Amino acid sequence: MVSFLEKVFDLELPFIVVFSVAIYFENIITPVNSYLYLLTMISKRRLEKVSAQEKSLKGTIYSSRRMRHISRKFLKKQV
Repeated sequence: MVSFLEKVFDLELPFIVVFSVAIYFENIITPVNSYLYLLTMISKRRLEKVSAQEKSLKGTIYSSRRMRHISRKFLKKQV
């Protein structure tokens, strides 16, 4: 069940849909609802995704700046 919930968390679905699915399966798994745990798990997944996207964006920006710097050096040598 946990792997299925993790897959649901990874989907780009609205928060309420993910939360509803998680609560449904949490009710099946344990009789005690742990809403705080579910909210924490969902939030953690979303933050991991944002962090990965941010790292990717920073890498892209760095590489484009590096390429621009190299091309400027090359053009200066040409002149």
